[in-house]
Amino acid sequence: MLGSNSVAYMPKLTEPKALISQIWDHLAEGRTVVLKDYGNVDDFNFSLNGLLEEFSCFPDRIIQAHDMRKHAIDSTNPHVQVTVGDFMKGVTDTTLARVALDFPLSQMGLPDPLHKLDDGILVGFNQTHHIVDVDGSDLPLDTFLVSLWGLLYQTAIMMYPHHNAEGACTWVMPYNGCKVWTCIKVKTWFDHKELAIFVAKLANRENPMSGFGDDVECETAYLYPGDLA
Repeated sequence: MLGSNSVAYMPKLTEPKALISQIWDHLAEGRTVVLKDYGNVDDFNFSLNGLLEEFSCFPDRIIQAHDMRKHAIDSTNPHVQVTVGDFMKGVTDTTLARVALDFPLSQMGLPDPLHKLDDGILVGFNQTHHIVDVDGSDLPLDTFLVSLWGLLYQTAIMMYPHHNAEGACTWVMPYNGCKVWTCIKVKTWFDHKELAIFVAKLANRENPMSGFGDDVECETAYLYPGDLA
């Protein structure tokens, strides 16, 4: 195993129990785990037919996309509604810079046997509750559920620091291209309220990362098709 305090690079082990046990150990210590060449995506074709065959995603499906040109003008209103077909037509259009984030793929899941990393506790909890109070704010419980969605990019796009999803099973596996993922690990101990304030400052693009050097450590991982993190 190679890596650092932030990211652990693991080989693709053949023994499922050993693999899951080692992943849990790294997650418990706050590391991002990268399994190189874990998934077999060699036959995937990044096209409308490829999306249909691999993900049962039809061309007329409506998705929400972020228009990065609009984002540069007004970061609070970057959304555009497009179909998957329209989005894919713009992949070769150099005047467009969109990323589809609201692209749920609830029919998909972690590759076997890694689905066992999710203990399912939050699913049962969500079946009996609709909202949960967090420091006086009501949040939908699906905020904390492990969900799966697709990411489509029309061009190389830099995203500002953000928190994708809650839960130890948050994961990503590219099918096409390369995802350059900088993992930010908070070193300083904060209570819940302090952490919320700190993360809000961290995600503010007006605040340079150099100002957080004493509180975080960062590492950049390059994820290629089939890599799982």
